[in-house]
Amino acid sequence: MLDLIAWLQGTGVTDVINASMTVVLASFAAVQLLQLRRARREHLRTAYGAMWVEYWRVWTVSESWRKDDLEGRSRLGLFSPSQIRPSDWGNILPLLGRLGMQPARFVGMAYAFVDNAARSGEYLIRLVQERNELVDAAKSAEDVQDVFARFKDPVAEAVERTRVLAHMAADSFEDGLKSAPKWLHKETIDLSGLKSELAERLGARFSKGIER
Repeated sequence: MLDLIAWLQGTGVTDVINASMTVVLASFAAVQLLQLRRARREHLRTAYGAMWVEYWRVWTVSESWRKDDLEGRSRLGLFSPSQIRPSDWGNILPLLGRLGMQPARFVGMAYAFVDNAARSGEYLIRLVQERNELVDAAKSAEDVQDVFARFKDPVAEAVERTRVLAHMAADSFEDGLKSAPKWLHKETIDLSGLKSELAERLGARFSKGIER
């Protein structure tokens, strides 16, 4: 065996084998790095898509609250502030955090506004409920007028604060989208086959990516 190894070394075969092994190992490492890069990009695409979903969800709620009579809906028990909160905090936050430090800052701000908007809405409901209880207990028309006068400004302020916080949450998500890695903004989505009015209105924006 030793004579065979010595003969191989003398003929230069071992050098060829070593060189071939080096090439194979280098190729394997390159393939692994390429696969890791593709996996990372796919994870970023998933996170970016999730941020778009959250942006449109929060934006839709904020627009609904801007147009709705929140005081009236609170009085009728139809206002649900919790709808602006994500249904699964534990999964969505780590997912969106993959986009990097700067987008994560905006996401953190967005969810702080989301939570504060929900809390403000809950406070509005309590105000309206308390006012209604005092109105029911009033003994005269003058007492009823006094109750409404005392609650007018606090209720109006709670409505305005809830709307503003929801709008700021949507704006923060949009800033997070703008601060995501630039190559994600160039990803194109073909909406040409869709027929809904929403697709027609948003097709141009999606096909170009969000403006930086």
